[in-house]
Amino acid sequence: MKTGGTSGDEAERAWLHPQPPSRIGQWLQQLLPPACHHCRALIPANAYAEGGAPFLCPECLERLPWLAPAFSCQRCGNLTAEPKRRGCPQCLGSNWSLHQTIADLRYEGIVREWVLRCKFGRQDWLGPLLGRLMALAQQQRPPLPSNAVLIPVPLHPNRVRKRGFNQALLLAQHLLSNLPEPKLEMRPEWLRRIRDTPPQTELSLEERLRNPENAFAAAPEVQGRTVIVVDDVMTTGSTLNASARTLQAQGVPEVIAWVLCRRVHEPEVQDFGSH
Repeated sequence: MKTGGTSGDEAERAWLHPQPPSRIGQWLQQLLPPACHHCRALIPANAYAEGGAPFLCPECLERLPWLAPAFSCQRCGNLTAEPKRRGCPQCLGSNWSLHQTIADLRYEGIVREWVLRCKFGRQDWLGPLLGRLMALAQQQRPPLPSNAVLIPVPLHPNRVRKRGFNQALLLAQHLLSNLPEPKLEMRPEWLRRIRDTPPQTELSLEERLRNPENAFAAAPEVQGRTVIVVDDVMTTGSTLNASARTLQAQGVPEVIAWVLCRRVHEPEVQDFGSH
């Protein structure tokens, strides 16, 4: 597949992730008792069966800003006042191409700190924790489509060289390792970023909405498959929607976004009282 001048070696590096710890590092991790990544309290041996171990103590896991699936818009993941809404003021009437959005946590507090440290602070060791959180949230939702394929949002090779890894791929791999059998198929090579766009964090809202357009290319093998596009954060949704339009143009019937966290807006509650 053509990738706009990107060489095969560069494209391959675009979906690589950091190497696991050395054997000495793994031995030290097993020797030292784990501490909660939030409150830093030691996690006792009798808590190892808890969902957050060995990363979070049960109390900190419960206090994370989880999003309630019933009160999240099924199309865009934003908060809704009514349960099980498919469409809300943020996505209705807009250029929204995703069929469904799965968002696990609010993009705030310690979750936002972990994402920024992983992405910009080169603390890729947070990947196992973040992937575990996504898998834990999925336990409260209906099963994923059995024929779906996971595709992490790609970075341009220039960005991979600068950052050192693709955080969406890192997240997707740790998510996949925590999901039950049968495992979903993951195909990072089926979606490429062919245009080196400016970082979304450096742009205005209007620029963010236009920035990712025509930045992706999809492989023909994706035709006819249901695709789950994985990323760490959704803010405007422009990057994920741009990737969805690229996949749909290649014959994908349904594109689902699955993100660790989302920047949400409080829902508008209509007043039906007398005037």
